Amino acid sequence: PPAPAAAAGQSSPSSRVVDDQRAALAAFIGDDAPGAGALAPTDGVVVASLFLPVLVTRGASGRLEIDWDHENLLSLEAPLRVTRVGVARLPDDDATDREKDELRARLRRAPWCAIAIFMEEETFRLFYHCFCKGILWPIFHNNVEVYGEQATPLLEFDDVYGADRGRGDSSVAGALAAAATSAEALTNDVKSRQGSGSSFDRYDDSQATADGDTFSDTGEASPPPRRQRSETRGRVTTNDERAWLAYKRANQLFRDSVVEAYNEGDLVWIHGFQLALLPAFVSRRLAAARIGIFLHTPFPSSEIFRGLSMRTDLLRGILGADRVGFHLFEYARHFMTNCRRLLGAKHSFDARGAVIDADGRDVVITCVHAGVEPRTLAAVAGSPEGLDAVRALKRALGLDEAPRRRVLAGIDKLEKLRGLPLKLLAYERYLDARAEAEDTCLVQYALASPERAEDAAKIRRDCRALVARINARHGETAVVWRETPAVAVVDRLALLAVADVFWVSSVRDGLNRWPLEYVAVQYGACVGYEARDPARRAYFDAVLDRAAGCNGGQGYPCGDPCSDFVPKKAEGAPEAGELALEKALAADVFPGGKAAAGAADIAADDEKAHAARRARLASRRAGALLLSDSSSASRVLLGAVVGNPWMVDAAAKNLARCLEMKPRERLARLAKDAKFLRRSTTGRWAYRVLADLKAVPKDLETTVKATHAGLGLGFRILAMKSGFDALPVDRVARAYRLAGDANPADKTNASSRVIVLDYGGTLVPDAAHGAVDAVAAYAIARGGRKAPRPSDEVLGVLAALARDPRNVVFVVSGRERVHLLDGLKGPGLADIGLGAEHGFFVRWPRALRLVGPNADGAEGATSP
Repeated sequence: PPAPAAAAGQSSPSSRVVDDQRAALAAFIGDDAPGAGALAPTDGVVVASLFLPVLVTRGASGRLEIDWDHENLLSLEAPLRVTRVGVARLPDDDATDREKDELRARLRRAPWCAIAIFMEEETFRLFYHCFCKGILWPIFHNNVEVYGEQATPLLEFDDVYGADRGRGDSSVAGALAAAATSAEALTNDVKSRQGSGSSFDRYDDSQATADGDTFSDTGEASPPPRRQRSETRGRVTTNDERAWLAYKRANQLFRDSVVEAYNEGDLVWIHGFQLALLPAFVSRRLAAARIGIFLHTPFPSSEIFRGLSMRTDLLRGILGADRVGFHLFEYARHFMTNCRRLLGAKHSFDARGAVIDADGRDVVITCVHAGVEPRTLAAVAGSPEGLDAVRALKRALGLDEAPRRRVLAGIDKLEKLRGLPLKLLAYERYLDARAEAEDTCLVQYALASPERAEDAAKIRRDCRALVARINARHGETAVVWRETPAVAVVDRLALLAVADVFWVSSVRDGLNRWPLEYVAVQYGACVGYEARDPARRAYFDAVLDRAAGCNGGQGYPCGDPCSDFVPKKAEGAPEAGELALEKALAADVFPGGKAAAGAADIAADDEKAHAARRARLASRRAGALLLSDSSSASRVLLGAVVGNPWMVDAAAKNLARCLEMKPRERLARLAKDAKFLRRSTTGRWAYRVLADLKAVPKDLETTVKATHAGLGLGFRILAMKSGFDALPVDRVARAYRLAGDANPADKTNASSRVIVLDYGGTLVPDAAHGAVDAVAAYAIARGGRKAPRPSDEVLGVLAALARDPRNVVFVVSGRERVHLLDGLKGPGLADIGLGAEHGFFVRWPRALRLVGPNADGAEGATSP
């Protein structure tokens, strides 16, 4: 029987679920998020990042345990249907295959909903440590060492540089000779699958690893390659070539997992330069998918990026996406410049923002800086564990005995880009110049990481020497140096809570959320954050406006918007005494009495809570932020003091300015930064990017107005604005069959087929670009090396076409004639026509030799 109708005024269970989902989405993005309503709770997102935002540990029972990695930017739990794809980091290397299979199955279930990728150890080492961290990381941060043991990061001869220097030049010469004799050409990294369209990943078979191992389609070591031709002997295979192959192989593994997780209508959101090829790989398999990539690092200038031999492959891989995201427009500008100078892709600006014309497709640039969740951080900092960590840190630093002691805080990785030696030198200058500076303490967390170990070892030696010198001259606690792989969130928030200044001195930095966390913790401790109740939002908005304008309310002078505030002395404020100034400041921000504050403000909050907030502000000292002008946070946190980290004396003066800053200016700067955090949380950042991605038109009408071209990494999607229909394969096959149905003996109804084929990029993959092309072309022209040939399968198809008397087959190319003559030799291939050197050399097909310029039957002739 039919279900009874719902009672009047009551909603069905399904509608209540939908309402709950919409309420959760509204709470996730905030009521005033731009474009609210573009995303629905039923939308699906496939998020691909290098590592899954989970922590895998081994429990006391020996079983692998899973937990969320809340430090990861992508660990936020959005009220959407999210499937995550990434590498699962294991706690040890002795995990068995059975444990990996069990972990993979557990991660697929809720609440993780993730597809875990496990790579072979050698593949991951070459992909991540050698290529991503060894080559791309310094390049993307505009940091290339021209002088030194290695002239450039792109020339790494491991056997040579790993030789024993103490044994003289003979060891190096021996290593070179061994490398030359053992070098083998690179074999196909990935074999194309029948009917899968994976010829996108087909590579030249003249490439192989230095140790003879290659990466098969399963990621395992392939059998030893066949004996190489004599022309490849003596070639030194570098570690970079093996790393580049591993990079491509890793992106293919991610492609397969993304395709597996994709459902029709889902958004594909890719993260990081580690997966720069993935957008192009996925677009080949999922033509109708909306694909976006977000790069969390700076993008280098064209002068630096063009030093990469695979630069065009990386750019084309990124341009396979429909949306490319950056945290700052500064990074996006470099990307657009690279596309214009290296690919000839022009860009323009419209209502959507910056738009790159990539072979007729519109690739839109999104610039949204990520944030943090202030209320979540304030809740963690105010938890019993967070308060215990604050008390423990104060006891360790002796702040109970010296409550007015100034604490400086820094959290940086042990690498050159973080500028740790520059920070220590500036702090030493500050201590040397001021006698009263002895009552300051720099607490510096140095995060040791296995990535770029040599870089970390050198910075560790330099920093330890500077710390020892500073402590010997200014006291044992002048610098508290703590090396650790990671800082627990409660310990980090405790340091941010007690610090008077948080200091970032990086010489080049991408996304760094620790300055944002400092602002969130400091403002939350001094003033407080709004509750979820919308009725109290007006109260907190009024408090934030008063805090931001407590130093004058005139904003920043036009000359220096990041450094100078307009000074203003409050009415009736005492002239001396910092404590008295702080009390007067608290009275301005939290005025007493309904008449002074306004009935609406106090009515939205309890008067007792209002007075308690005023007392808390009066007893605290707001912190200041000192940032490098090379950090991304300096572009969005306009209340910070910003300086050049290379100017050590100026950095010391900026530090003194932060420590001597009056309470009103400190709070005004802090509130200015808190306004950014209020409107740019992590949830709103994700919402803005995904809403832009969902707006990409990818319906049936738009997808058919594009076609595919090229093989390998030269694959491209060519789009036409109007008047273009892609040629269907079935239509070509039908026309071919109809032309063959006629009787060849019937001259009146006889018909022929003319088949014109391109060579480079069609029959053979395009070779690598750049100087290597010129060297290879010279070697081929001199006869020292053979030109790459089409595969045996392609040659067999050409011979079969040429045997049909109704077919006239012609292969044309702009390459030299030696490429076509050497590449198209074999049984049955003498009947096809060749056109090389842009028509300067022509060999007519056999069917046309009696009527063309070659009436004498010669094998080749120049065009007229």
